Amino acid sequence: MNIVLVSHCSFQGNSALHVYSISKELYRRGHRPLICVPAEPETVFALGDPPFPVLSYCDARDQGVRFPDGKGPALIHAFSPREQVRKLVLSLCERYQCPYLVHLEDNEEAIVDDELVGLSFRDLAGMPATAVERWIKPWRTHPQRARSFLSGAAGVTALIDRLLELKPPGVPGTVFWPGFDPRFAENSATPIDFRRRLGLSDRDLILVYTGDVHHSNLAEVRSLFLAVGLLRRAGFPALLLKTGWNRVDMDWVRECGLQDWAIDLGYLPRADVPALLRAADILVQPGGPNRFNDYRFPSKLPEFLVSGKPVILPHSNIGRFLRDGEEAFLLDRGDAVEIFEKVSLLAANEETRTRLGDGGRHFALRRLTWTDNVERILALYAQARSEDTRASATRYCRAVSDERRAVPRPKLIVFCARTPNRPASSTASEADESVTASPASGPSLPSHQRRREDVARCSSTNGKPGARVAEVATACGVYGFCYFYSPVHRQEKQAPSPPPIAAIAHPGIPFCLCLANAERAAAGGDRLKARDPSSARVERLIRDLLPVLGQENYIRVGGAPLLLISQVEWTREAAGIAERWREIAREEAALDLHLAAAASNRFDNPIAFGMDAVVELPPLTKAVTRSVPREPDTHRAVEDNFRDYLEQRNQLLGKRLPDHPFYRCAMPYWGDTETPGLDTPSQPESWRDAYREWLRRLTAQTLGRARVQEPFVFAHEWCNRSIGIRSYRDGNLEAAWLETTRDAVCEGIRTYWAIKGIRITQAEALDELRLAGSFSMKDR
Repeated sequence: MNIVLVSHCSFQGNSALHVYSISKELYRRGHRPLICVPAEPETVFALGDPPFPVLSYCDARDQGVRFPDGKGPALIHAFSPREQVRKLVLSLCERYQCPYLVHLEDNEEAIVDDELVGLSFRDLAGMPATAVERWIKPWRTHPQRARSFLSGAAGVTALIDRLLELKPPGVPGTVFWPGFDPRFAENSATPIDFRRRLGLSDRDLILVYTGDVHHSNLAEVRSLFLAVGLLRRAGFPALLLKTGWNRVDMDWVRECGLQDWAIDLGYLPRADVPALLRAADILVQPGGPNRFNDYRFPSKLPEFLVSGKPVILPHSNIGRFLRDGEEAFLLDRGDAVEIFEKVSLLAANEETRTRLGDGGRHFALRRLTWTDNVERILALYAQARSEDTRASATRYCRAVSDERRAVPRPKLIVFCARTPNRPASSTASEADESVTASPASGPSLPSHQRRREDVARCSSTNGKPGARVAEVATACGVYGFCYFYSPVHRQEKQAPSPPPIAAIAHPGIPFCLCLANAERAAAGGDRLKARDPSSARVERLIRDLLPVLGQENYIRVGGAPLLLISQVEWTREAAGIAERWREIAREEAALDLHLAAAASNRFDNPIAFGMDAVVELPPLTKAVTRSVPREPDTHRAVEDNFRDYLEQRNQLLGKRLPDHPFYRCAMPYWGDTETPGLDTPSQPESWRDAYREWLRRLTAQTLGRARVQEPFVFAHEWCNRSIGIRSYRDGNLEAAWLETTRDAVCEGIRTYWAIKGIRITQAEALDELRLAGSFSMKDR
């Protein structure tokens, strides 16, 4: 049977984990599932390599859904009645003339009430439908349209029995409990030691909470934090480790003085969560019986219980079926004092901890497996199909080649730390002056400060990139380069202008510039500190750039030259300067500028600074504040640095993408692997694999957003000296880094097509990557 399962979130959300587990079980039984998610379908690869297609809503709506037998879906399963799910499901049902089912997992009315101020779900139900749309976003349930959506369903599934109270009379329904991920049931050793990683000792009493914080659970999460404070005052060495997104203000943690006893790990990849649970002493799901908890089944609980660690949870939802004191400790009030009392009992009695852990694990193994619980879903599917009197699904199949020709190809742009016109033999004194290349090469860029290592190994001639580097880059499918440029500050009395900026030595390769607006710029450089956007300095800077922005091989977005500005938030009157630059470019060169802020996580609003987009620059910072103190052991220091790199990468991969154009960037491990006698960090994935995985996922994500923004994928070259240092001892560091980058981008292209159910080879992916570069000049 062909089945479409529509999730209301990507695979970074718990609901999609249920959809994925159900689909795996359906596939194992011979059915043909297909999953639709709002965006970022490539996030499925954090769970595994699916044998079935995963599409974005946009692709499903525009291109339809494809099954191996060439037919449409036999039925569609909507995971929640939320607006974006409802609209897609009704669109597909009309197209394929098939029935649909609706899954309930939350009290949607309570969630809307908690989020809105001054209005309730029932208030909205009495308003005109058009007025309700002002308050109800696509990811929430419409008070009026959801009722008709449920009434038209061929069946309703629910995570807990109380949710069936919300289904219309006459619509068949069934309850299935979620199962646990088998990885959480394993007791094997893990390569990630969270206690050591965070500098914690064996005597610390570790409490773990995994999950988002939002309006509906804020009060109970606050009770958990306060309970940790009470435990510290009572002499218990308690610490709370928390993961997940904070969708509400968390400043109260610092105001209550709890920041030293709670470590927020942020988003944690799914593969690392089992190791976190094994590091815990007690697992806590805070809260008590209420209109929110009574109608849900927290997705973390099957894995909490099967882990074998003692669990504290509300005497609500699944807690009603657990034996208090034997399989878990149950909370009747869920306040800080009650949590403190339960944890105190467990901390003082190891036998009780063992009994609760074993009891909870046996309950999970007996009652919370996907293999058994999917049976109820299949029974409802069969009932829905037997009662359907509409025409069978129409055939739908589109040629793979036609679809592939219609999708934009990724354009790989490499950030270069060095200015392309700087000769390798330049001295320190030369670095302070504007350098003019020979007449044969044309005028040149003013130089900027570079690392000593870069100067020593820069393979350039007459200030131009070496032919070997350009040749390898082209072979690796590089679309273009982005060069950092520090503007030279010239006194007003200096009448002569510097020579125009030179083109790249190889005109067949597109390029763009990033203004290095650093706080401590190179000699002769300066920040854009002007208060007046119309000052001579500001206007002269853009006029100096106009000749190069108009060159044929300069990278453009919709015909507008792409100009990056680093650390734009440091610039006074940034919006005014951007507008003045646009005016000058239009008046004097007939150019529309596409301005992008090159920024790290601290900057995420380009409009306020007059920018059109953001180009992500991964920050070189520690991902967590608590860490093992550095030791003289160099090997251990490198391992800790590498873990920082992995955590920073995971945080960036897990971030929610904004609505404005957001061009993503990956960079290699920034540790010093050139230390004599030092081997690669001993990790389950090496630095090369870590970088490749990062860039692979960014490429697939970029292709998924190609309909709304230019498919640029940036790779940061600043740290390429750590790429290939062990594989290439002949000095071909650039070649090694570019080859690793090429492989990663090709894997990203394959990932993009794999989640659509189309398998292509690495060679075919490389052809697509090279085609993006070969057509770049022709498309102008």
